[in-house]
Amino acid sequence: MIAKRRSSRYEPGRRSGAWVKMRINKGQELVIGGYVPAGGNFDSMVVGYYEDDDLIYVARMRNGFVPALRAKIFERFKGLELKNCPFVNLPQRSKGRWARD
Repeated sequence: MIAKRRSSRYEPGRRSGAWVKMRINKGQELVIGGYVPAGGNFDSMVVGYYEDDDLIYVARMRNGFVPALRAKIFERFKGLELKNCPFVNLPQRSKGRWARD
């Protein structure tokens, strides 16, 4: 995993301590709590983990889905929608590029 200080800027061709490569050895089981729609499909899945009865938002996942797999997964999403957000801590739309309604 690669991490960067939020306040730092990207500087092409320059190495700084703002970017850190992190090794993760422990796994975390995540559940799909939602998706970000895109046309007739989905752009990304919204995942989290349970802490007691609360579903804690972790991230959006986009990578690794070829178009055929996206369509197949999207079909499985149909009919599973909820009126209320299942996450207790979903970021607000204005609080960063990863947040959504």
